[in-house]
Amino acid sequence: MNKLLGRDIETPFTVLEVPDAEPYVIDTEAAEDIALSQRPEIKSAKLYIEFAENEVRLKKAKYIPEIGVEFNYIANFNIELLPENIATVGLFAKYDVFQWGKKHKEVSKKKKAVLQAENELDETEAQVRIDVNSKIRKLEESAVLIGVTELEQIAAREKLRVTMNKYKVQKALLTDLLEAESSLEDKNDNHEKAVLDYWTARADLEKALGEL
Repeated sequence: MNKLLGRDIETPFTVLEVPDAEPYVIDTEAAEDIALSQRPEIKSAKLYIEFAENEVRLKKAKYIPEIGVEFNYIANFNIELLPENIATVGLFAKYDVFQWGKKHKEVSKKKKAVLQAENELDETEAQVRIDVNSKIRKLEESAVLIGVTELEQIAAREKLRVTMNKYKVQKALLTDLLEAESSLEDKNDNHEKAVLDYWTARADLEKALGEL
């Protein structure tokens, strides 16, 4: 185990038993909402939309003419025919009309990028919903399988008990007893595997919700 974890092989560690399956109530709609709010690919897609929208706004800003204000003051000394002080205020605008078509195409291109980003977000959300529902079904199936294996264990134990009693009174062969014991061991193994599968499915669901 230490070697698999890339640690010193003499590092001490303890192994815990697999806990029993716990009740886990799942609201599919709520689970989808949680996943859509937490999954990193959803956040990334929304950020890309915001980036594309900002690009559109920047391109549209280039449509706005450059507007400026100019103030001039002239003092005329020793010139009788002209006023002694002249002040002027001017407002000017600058716009290149020949670039209008190019700018329009650039804005249209950026708008298409926004639509593409929104479509990608819709597709990503659909994939997340599918993933969450798939993981929920897997967890539900795992929980059902645990119940099935528990019933098989009960049946195998009862069969072993009956066979043991018959063997004691010489009404069953040793091979029958060994077969019953082997069957119970198989059912125990199946149950342990079912519990492991349950916890694996639960971890997969938590990952699908963006919680891991």
